[in-house]
Amino acid sequence: MSKPEWCPDDIWMQAEIEAMKYVEWLIPTPIDADAEHVLAQSFARALLTARNQGRDEDSAWPAEAEYSYGQPVEKFTGEAQWDGVIVSAYYTTAGKLRYVVEVKPQGFQMIAVPSQLRAKIGEHENE
Repeated sequence: MSKPEWCPDDIWMQAEIEAMKYVEWLIPTPIDADAEHVLAQSFARALLTARNQGRDEDSAWPAEAEYSYGQPVEKFTGEAQWDGVIVSAYYTTAGKLRYVVEVKPQGFQMIAVPSQLRAKIGEHENE
């Protein structure tokens, strides 16, 4: 897997280290198709984690985002209500802020608008 042009070297190196820590015990020898899939998923997860942990004013995290990576939130509006953790924030092509929330305990991800979410007081995934 080669480093994309948009990714800083230090973040790429950290992602490689984290991905190998995560999958070291999962990969059989020789690597089969399932193991390659696990490695690719783990690498993508590690890259996202390294990017978010190492973010600064030059990163892609939206400046107006109220919630941070790993922050517990709850979706309290509408028919479907759930608890989860912020895993990403981005702007749509129309310039609207959106959050990607990993729903707990199921682990799937949902996209939410800021007005659908509120912080879970006293909890933080990274603590």
